[in-house]
Amino acid sequence: MSAETDTEVMMHYLRHELRGEARPDLVQVFRNLCEKFDGAYNIVYLNAMGDMAVLRDPKGFRPLCYAQDGPLFAAASESVPL
Repeated sequence: MSAETDTEVMMHYLRHELRGEARPDLVQVFRNLCEKFDGAYNIVYLNAMGDMAVLRDPKGFRPLCYAQDGPLFAAASESVPL
């Protein structure tokens, strides 16, 4: 594996976690990811089945805001765009 960025390392980890199961438990997948990686990050994950996960690092170093208006959902690193 040749990883040059932290994003690439996390993507390889996610690929490994998501292998095999048709519909993995995303809560557990991202719980495992948060235990494995430290630092400051926000992740937005959307797969082809329409499952979405939005998370930030466990210590909250990076801000993460979200809004929901009926069926619409939005997430951003600050509240101004929402």
